[in-house]
Amino acid sequence: MLKTKYKDYIKSHLFIEYYFKKKRLYLLEELNYYKNINQLLENFGIFKNADSIANIIYKNILNDNLEFNLNNDWIDNIKFMYNNTIIAAYDTKNSKIINNKFNPLILHINKEKLLNDENSVISIIVHELQHAYEDYNRQIKNKENLMTSLLKNNYLKITKYTDDEIKKQINYILYFSNKIEQNAFIAQLVKQINNEKYNFNSIEEIYNYIKTKSVFKNYIKVLNWIDLYINCNDLDIQNNIINYLNNIINNNFNTYNQVIKFLNNKKEKMLNKFNKIIPKIIYNNISISEFLLPSDFI
Repeated sequence: MLKTKYKDYIKSHLFIEYYFKKKRLYLLEELNYYKNINQLLENFGIFKNADSIANIIYKNILNDNLEFNLNNDWIDNIKFMYNNTIIAAYDTKNSKIINNKFNPLILHINKEKLLNDENSVISIIVHELQHAYEDYNRQIKNKENLMTSLLKNNYLKITKYTDDEIKKQINYILYFSNKIEQNAFIAQLVKQINNEKYNFNSIEEIYNYIKTKSVFKNYIKVLNWIDLYINCNDLDIQNNIINYLNNIINNNFNTYNQVIKFLNNKKEKMLNKFNKIIPKIIYNNISISEFLLPSDFI
């Protein structure tokens, strides 16, 4: 059975190190280009005021208020439905857009699981709101709705439970690397990092800080799993993965080199997206003048 060969992707791949060591001369210029963090996030499709909406939702969950009016730019009304099988989920089927606003936006929630940790709960709500926001923008522009897009990407197959460890890891790689989920995970990570003001004294401190965030832990876990299967030399496992991928994503992989190319592509896209935005989120929460020349810069 394969054992994961953990690598420190934080230090070897994280864009922060490259950004500080190779692009430090452009740091202030880029920060000046993005007037505020909301403008930056909007460039990545992350909606503004996520925190404030999620906090309102959280308070209504606490009070068992299962329906309330929000009346913002894209949501008129929000409804909750209790569900014991998930933590939280945006209801793509029953949420309705009327006159260019959700009326209602429906969220399924597991109140017992959600109320363990306020910060974690609100970041999960932000994740689901991002799905709703993306679906909203698709529908008002008469584009393919979120569920149709997910189904085309075999979402139901890759989120189906399996007790086979390799299949479980392959499923999670496909789930986490899906563009729609990546947007939601970035929105969730923004919530986990945003509003926490720190003065870091070294790159090492940034690494250690980010390591504590659950979204980033999953990101690193997925990168490690991808690396694990890229370097897999077990022919039986290789054949099993080829057959499994052909089954769940309707591909026609004939060789394991094709699988390696597929996984490398997934990895590079994730690295480019996450590592591009994470440093900028961090920079919004540190004192740039004090950190321009940290002690480990050379």
